[in-house]
Amino acid sequence: MQKESTATPTTFVYSALQTREKVKKLIAPAWPLKDSVAVNPFHGYTDSPFDKAAHLFKNLAGIELYMPLSFYRNLFSEKKILESDIREAIKASGNSFLTVEQLLNEIQSSEEITPASPAIVTITDMAEKLSRIKLNDFFIETISTWAASHFGKNGKTDQESPKNLFQAWKIYASTDYSTRLIGIPNFKRHLHEIPDDSEKAFNYITNELKLDEEQLTWYLLRLSYQLTGWSAIMSGMDWNGRLYGGKTDSFDQFITILLSWDFCLLRAYQQLGVDELWRQKNQYAVQKLLLENPEGSFRTQSILQHAFELAGQRELRKKFAANQTSNTWKKPLAQTVFCIDVRSEVYRRNLESADPEIQTIGFAGFFGFPIKYQAAGATNPVNQCPVLLPSGPLVKETANQTVWEKLNTKRNVDTQTKETVKGFKSGAISSFGFVSSLGLFFLPKLVSDSFRLTRIISKAAQRGYRENYLVQRQIDLSDFPFEDQVNMALATLNTTGLSKRFASMVLFVGHGSSSVNNPHAAGLECGACGGHSGDINALVAANICNNPEVRKALRSKGVEIPEETIFLAGLHDTTTDQISILNAQLVTDSHRNEFNRLTEKLTLASELTRKERSYRLTSPLEQSAKNLPDRSKDWAQVRPEWGLAGCNSFVIAPRDKTKNLNLEGKTFLHDYHFREDHDLKILETIVTAPMIVTTWINLQYYASTVDNKRFGAGDKTIHNVTAGIGVLEGSSGDLRIGLPLQSVHTGIDFEHLPQRLNVFIDAPVEAINKILAKHPSVRNLFDNKWIHLFRLDNAGTVSEQYVSKLQWKSFINKQTFTEEIPVLSSAE
Repeated sequence: MQKESTATPTTFVYSALQTREKVKKLIAPAWPLKDSVAVNPFHGYTDSPFDKAAHLFKNLAGIELYMPLSFYRNLFSEKKILESDIREAIKASGNSFLTVEQLLNEIQSSEEITPASPAIVTITDMAEKLSRIKLNDFFIETISTWAASHFGKNGKTDQESPKNLFQAWKIYASTDYSTRLIGIPNFKRHLHEIPDDSEKAFNYITNELKLDEEQLTWYLLRLSYQLTGWSAIMSGMDWNGRLYGGKTDSFDQFITILLSWDFCLLRAYQQLGVDELWRQKNQYAVQKLLLENPEGSFRTQSILQHAFELAGQRELRKKFAANQTSNTWKKPLAQTVFCIDVRSEVYRRNLESADPEIQTIGFAGFFGFPIKYQAAGATNPVNQCPVLLPSGPLVKETANQTVWEKLNTKRNVDTQTKETVKGFKSGAISSFGFVSSLGLFFLPKLVSDSFRLTRIISKAAQRGYRENYLVQRQIDLSDFPFEDQVNMALATLNTTGLSKRFASMVLFVGHGSSSVNNPHAAGLECGACGGHSGDINALVAANICNNPEVRKALRSKGVEIPEETIFLAGLHDTTTDQISILNAQLVTDSHRNEFNRLTEKLTLASELTRKERSYRLTSPLEQSAKNLPDRSKDWAQVRPEWGLAGCNSFVIAPRDKTKNLNLEGKTFLHDYHFREDHDLKILETIVTAPMIVTTWINLQYYASTVDNKRFGAGDKTIHNVTAGIGVLEGSSGDLRIGLPLQSVHTGIDFEHLPQRLNVFIDAPVEAINKILAKHPSVRNLFDNKWIHLFRLDNAGTVSEQYVSKLQWKSFINKQTFTEEIPVLSSAE
């Protein structure tokens, strides 16, 4: 007979629930493949120093935050790390007794470090040791298989309403015979002991385990990192629930499932002494986790990682020092507003090279319009904004009556056909006959698509259009409140600096990517648009800024848009480096010559950018015009483009501070004019939003490089999409989150070199400090060395570096100083 929990609302139970809340905040979210964006996997740990978190991850779950010693040894032999870098890193570490020679001898003589055994052991770990059954692998496979089934029934995800997650698992586990077949004694009987309600079950098990608050914290974390991918997906569901004013408890229920599994093994192997052995092994685990001054190879790795980052900073400082800045302004032929994405840096530089009279501006790729977009035939709208922000007004796809009817019909038929075929393929019985009965019908298309003789549609938005959908598609702003249109346009024009001076043409350039047979395609799209293409946001920005009524309202707010100025929308395909103008029909004879010149220079810039990118993709230079676009149509291509690999810096400054620099497609660029930001609101917005996004991107690439096994997606060639949510590497195991190995590694060497983000701001120290003092969570990123902060002076050189606690180090005077500042209130 099932036991109901006898636990009362004691201090212990309250503590357990609070502990679970604390653990939940430490698990970074992840999103399904179709909405996938970069996430900082260390999101919950930024109030702790980076090195401390690195030590905790290594000992808690065997997760690495540093590269192997051989990596740093090779960098030193290639003179990418100098002795001076190591000397400075040793000094910063506080290990004054160490010398450069000692450390170099250590890395030359040391063997590769074997992966650390987690300090916290689970009951499953101990049961595996006692039973000699591979229970950990079985546990991961069983939970992952159930989760994939639960969230992918009939090809549809249940993630919007997982309220009965725990109960669904318990029903599944109580009818699953694999636990008996593998040899676990009386698993179902012990499962029946646990209450059916998730909260009661959690209280019951934590009461039975009798762990204090600190022990329970680390234990729940250890369980979560046993299934890092699924834990992150549950955390992402809760994140979205909170963002949009709802409340979900997906992670709470999932951690109860993991606890329940361990509890059943505790009961199953109690006679073998699993309880006593488990408690004995964890007796001193917390002390090991919280060790203040780790020694040996861990300390060496920490110092060498810092030395590697110092070497990168040294090279960036050299570039800024050699730059010749000029802040004179002449009315340009056109102003082009690009996303801050590192891929835009390459294109912007080549466009300015093609025609110096074209001004380029960097701004977050959603262009300040956090919208929801509903395509024709779509059931639900998608969020076209950063995941940090809730989406706002609804924008719909529209077209003339004839096109609209065909569009809806075509997409509805396509959707129904796709669902029918998918159901047939995944049905318990029909799946066996699918290949035999219908396989031959797919043969002609397989052959023609493989040789690229037929069109492979890589974007859902293209379906239903006979020709290029980009120039045919229209948008409906009828659900977009006029006041919101005005306010968002005003903020965008002010933040970009456009509100003070306009060219006759302003082009908003969103960006997207083209690839086929690529489950991680969303990761190559615009992160600021929620993992979607930025063309819709560019169209919205252009349409609103062209609206005479909006312009009239802006005039009353002090922004005068000249009558001659037209706003255009474009899409930069980062795989082919082609830019398409989406609303060219607005160009009249008065702008025809300037427009033709602009499009001619865009074509030239595309050619130059493809040639530059061909070096990184090891493609023959003379064939770049053909080979790079071909990658977008090749369904066997594991690397259609490099994405944001290499990203290591973010510059918040006027374009003249970086215009003559080759930043190699590794730098995010956001235009900022301090002298026009009288109340620091613009800088505050950039530091608390776009900078956080760039940090997430940088740290995701960092994590996927230093430990691709735990924080990356592994080998793309053996991926299997599961439940439409994520991928498995092979046929089983945990859900793989993060970036595939092919996104950071060439197959021979790393393309992405793990360096924490270097942020350069063109503003006085006092102004920067005011914002850091107002936003402790942002300040923690710098104080705890998750990212690094520098200041650019009027000449564009790097003059100061942030140390910690609002203190700065001067590169000119070689001193550390603090500026006394008033703290901004939240109302200012």
